[in-house]
Amino acid sequence: MWIGNHLSTTSFHKDHYENLYAVVTGQKHFLLLPPTDVHRMYIRMYPAAQYSYSHATGEFTLELEKPDRYVPWCSVDPYPSPEDRDKQLSNFPLYFDGPKPFSCTLNPGDILYLPSMWFHHVRQSPDSRGRTIAVNYWYDMQFDIKYAYFNFLQSIHCLSIKTPTLPVTVHEDLDSDA
Repeated sequence: MWIGNHLSTTSFHKDHYENLYAVVTGQKHFLLLPPTDVHRMYIRMYPAAQYSYSHATGEFTLELEKPDRYVPWCSVDPYPSPEDRDKQLSNFPLYFDGPKPFSCTLNPGDILYLPSMWFHHVRQSPDSRGRTIAVNYWYDMQFDIKYAYFNFLQSIHCLSIKTPTLPVTVHEDLDSDA
């Protein structure tokens, strides 16, 4: 179950589960990109962290996990603030200059089938009481050719005028003169 208000946003990510997603109240706004667009997501390693709420101040703070752990995550913010827009457009041209993501809005009673490994960014609009409620059902994906194909795409070097999306691995056997 997912409960939130107008401030709730989920950054671009993918899941290794098939997903049936239903809105109970409010609206959910999805941006969707297929796994073949992994090169446009600028996946980087970020420190694992979680928000902690302080009852004394009424604010959330971000706390890094200890011991340090890093997770691969999408760097693209599809809705940059006006101050960050030029920097985002410059840093992530494969996303912003490429085809627009699929977009859909779910209303109460609507159900979305979200295939495994599809990148998705989610925002929401609350109902008249200021809330959005949704439920989902995840089930295991099949680790078949689709998974192998995605891993292949994720492993190849993406040529770009910017920093590559994925780390470059040099194989000594390919660099020899033999």
